[in-house]
Amino acid sequence: MDYKIVPQDLLQLIKGRRSIRKWLDRRVEDWKIRQILEAGVYAPSGSNDQRQRFMAIADYKRIEEFCRVKGNWCTENNPSLIIMSLFDLGAKGNHNNNKLGKTWGHLMWQDTAASMQNMTLMAEALGLSSCWVSLVLFRRLKAIRGLLGLDKRYRIAGSLFVGYRVATPDIKIAKWLGKPIKRDVNRYII
Repeated sequence: MDYKIVPQDLLQLIKGRRSIRKWLDRRVEDWKIRQILEAGVYAPSGSNDQRQRFMAIADYKRIEEFCRVKGNWCTENNPSLIIMSLFDLGAKGNHNNNKLGKTWGHLMWQDTAASMQNMTLMAEALGLSSCWVSLVLFRRLKAIRGLLGLDKRYRIAGSLFVGYRVATPDIKIAKWLGKPIKRDVNRYII
């Protein structure tokens, strides 16, 4: 397949993406939600097992409750969309072991990372911003499961907050926790 993507444009998209935590009160269009989810679905899957599932939450009241239960920074400013990344232990895949053992634990995180990266880049390409929010070590995970009505077969692997950002960060001076976000490629290559 011949793709028409200019590599430098893709690299600029990757370099310019930032995790955003302040959102405008503007609904994300359904067609954009669908494209973001489709990007997540087409991420690589360990052993091609395809157990990754996604739950899009666009209802403001559910998002507000989710953020209240989660706590921390998202209680003051809610996104317009939350996409839950789930791992389906009950799915029929290439492996029939449905317990979250050593193999599944690795695949769950690998599959989640690949799908989250695809979705963050698609959101950015659509003029949206996102923030990958880990819930695994979250003390209120049981409350989140109940709020979402999740069956036991699903493991929560993370969530992606998506919406329209309040302001565009200056990537030349952007910092997080006082540390510059800029990268020196030579520092990372061994």
